[in-house]
Amino acid sequence: MNKDTTTAIITTGLLPVPSVLGGAVESLTQNFIDENERQKKAQLVVYSVFTPEAASRADQYDHTDFVFIKIPKFVAWLDRIVYGILHILIKTQRISSFRAGFQRIYFMQSVSRRIAKNNHEKILFENAIVQMHLLRWHRNSRRYEGRVYVHVHNEITNFFGVRRYLADANVITVSEFVKNSLIAKMNSSNDRQLPRSISVLRNAVDNKKFTAITRVNASRQLHHKYNIAASKRILLFSGRLTPEKGIDVLIKALGRIENDNYQLLVVGSSFFGTDITSPFLKELRQLVQPYLERVTFTGFVDYSQMPVIYRGADIAVLPSVWNDAAPLTVIESITAGLPVITTNRGGIPEYASDKTAILLETDDHLERNLAQAIDKLLVDENTLQDMRQSSRVVAKNMTLNGYYNDLLRKLDVDD
Repeated sequence: MNKDTTTAIITTGLLPVPSVLGGAVESLTQNFIDENERQKKAQLVVYSVFTPEAASRADQYDHTDFVFIKIPKFVAWLDRIVYGILHILIKTQRISSFRAGFQRIYFMQSVSRRIAKNNHEKILFENAIVQMHLLRWHRNSRRYEGRVYVHVHNEITNFFGVRRYLADANVITVSEFVKNSLIAKMNSSNDRQLPRSISVLRNAVDNKKFTAITRVNASRQLHHKYNIAASKRILLFSGRLTPEKGIDVLIKALGRIENDNYQLLVVGSSFFGTDITSPFLKELRQLVQPYLERVTFTGFVDYSQMPVIYRGADIAVLPSVWNDAAPLTVIESITAGLPVITTNRGGIPEYASDKTAILLETDDHLERNLAQAIDKLLVDENTLQDMRQSSRVVAKNMTLNGYYNDLLRKLDVDD
């Protein structure tokens, strides 16, 4: 592959692509390169951390080269030691964010050397503004001037010392919410210089995969696999088991639900496909004790298996309590034709309208309102059918084909 005509995709340095350990951004990146395998419009090079599973899956791609960075054992050891100390000293629910600091530094330095040698046509940072520090070294900032793109998937609350690189970049955000909050934050600083360009590209998933199986067959598989009575409705929570996703509020709401004809399927782990046990996860285990017979925890599920889960469930309950920019779980639910109960936060209303979802405020009444919304949809078949029909209509405009071609246009990649 001629590196002078390639677009380099730089991942976060935490989870691998292909997305064998999950991760929303990693899954979106994989969707993009999968679509490129079909349409063959771009020459891609993906920089990712190494795992044997990711490297094995990478062999399947003909139009994407992968540069895997193997993290030395001593780096992983340092991260474990530091994480263990911080776990004792810092009382925070977000302690997992400190888990791989040395790994990310090593990843940045390794990628910086490689992009200096390869001289790609352009660089795309996928939700990795911290990784923009790699532009500091080997004259990469000057080398790639005007050819840096940053795909921002979350609200930026801290520039982490890369503001000047961000101002020289072409920024793509996943929602108007993220775009507006980024502009406001940059305008609030002493240097009000905005990025070279800033635009919105709405997320999408492979709608063909999420509708390939019928709802009846998927439901039958799901009930059988998790030993759920055929008569019970399946409520689905999918995502990280962290405070911002509202799983604790949902568990508490179970005590208020009047209808008992349901089983809550909780799909996800505390930190994607890893073995982290967070303080919050321990708290969650205590909360769920009174409702054990009503809740099934699946643990981490490979992304390739998720379409069956979405198609087989009856209602998605995704009560984010933070400013979620564009949660993939909401998009996947709508694409699969699944009615959604979620919250009116961040960029969620840009994807989930009141026709496809029940949007709740994250106030003191969220727990009660969640229970009431669940009770309503458990018995109101007409509303369920209307929401499913609306989801099918909306999903026609959220295709992977459209997402792929729109991103190429924003990257100014010629066919």
